[in-house]
Amino acid sequence: MPGFVDAHMHLFPGFVSRLPAFGVTAAVDMFSTPNVLDAVRRESVHHPLSARWMSAGVGVSVEGGHPRQLIGQGMYEAFPSLDPAGSVAEFVDARIDEGSAFLKVFLEAGRVAGQVLPVPDADIVRAVCQAAHRRGLRVIAHVTDAAGGLVAVRNGVDGLAHAVIPGPDDAAAEELVREIAERGVFVIPTLVAISSALGIGHGELFAGTVARRVNQAWTAHARHLGRTTADPAAWERTQRFVAELACAGVQLLAGTDAAFPGVVPGASLHVEVALLQSCGLPLDDVLTAVTSAPGSLFFTDGVGRLVPGGVGDVVVIDGDPQDQLQTQRLRAVVMAGAVVTSDLDAAVEEPAERASPVTAPSPIFRRSP
Repeated sequence: MPGFVDAHMHLFPGFVSRLPAFGVTAAVDMFSTPNVLDAVRRESVHHPLSARWMSAGVGVSVEGGHPRQLIGQGMYEAFPSLDPAGSVAEFVDARIDEGSAFLKVFLEAGRVAGQVLPVPDADIVRAVCQAAHRRGLRVIAHVTDAAGGLVAVRNGVDGLAHAVIPGPDDAAAEELVREIAERGVFVIPTLVAISSALGIGHGELFAGTVARRVNQAWTAHARHLGRTTADPAAWERTQRFVAELACAGVQLLAGTDAAFPGVVPGASLHVEVALLQSCGLPLDDVLTAVTSAPGSLFFTDGVGRLVPGGVGDVVVIDGDPQDQLQTQRLRAVVMAGAVVTSDLDAAVEEPAERASPVTAPSPIFRRSP
């Protein structure tokens, strides 16, 4: 099969060199600061067979809004926010000059977690999209509720970084499905992260070779969910929302939001594959979501596809991939014609300085008391 692509990650040092061990040969970074990305670039140079990647950089947020609380938690150095009185075009140009390969705009109002956070208004979202599109860049919106999703899709975004978590009898969610389909917006559901945010873990879905390659620290991280009290009703509504997107013909991409609490870089993409199938997606659509769809949207040179003259990223799987967990039975991973590893059954421990997972609690989906 083609190498797998995680369409939603947050890269930290130690990730890109480790991802191919799980068959993930390309990653889309949805938020990182320049200093973090400089470290990731050095890692890529030092480990030539690291996963390919591209990044949104810091994206577009407003003062006091998500994800600026990450600065106070010590996860990132200070990064700029958009001054509503300033020039949106100049802000977008500055992000592109920093190396952003696409733009991300944060519309996290905090409703799901019982918070009230400031978000860019519709005029700002529209101006961001216009400025980015003039420069040939896509815009992806972080949303978790239907109201924010409608603002995003009605003002020009190309994709949504999460499925929304509908409320009971949420008419806006039904309207959002229609508008996403009509406007050709793609969605990265990040089901494994949303389930963690709702207190529902899926660590039991690790299987085969993948399970044997998740070390002790990351196994603990998989059990550390975004909240301690489960909300199965909200989780069921989210799954139904994703199923309705699929039925409407919306392009879905597989992404994990690693290293969100409960989400393991590399390994959890296989859980995402299983969860997409649990929403009723046909096998072909799931495999497209984890290979060619994100490959063609974010990369070039045949990433996510097996084509003549392409990059030659290949995952070898034991058996016929008709089982939802079959992708975890890895036999070998090849990148650019070179075997990354052919002994994936052997447990490999990382150096201590590169093995520590990101365990800070989510600033949006805080753990319940």
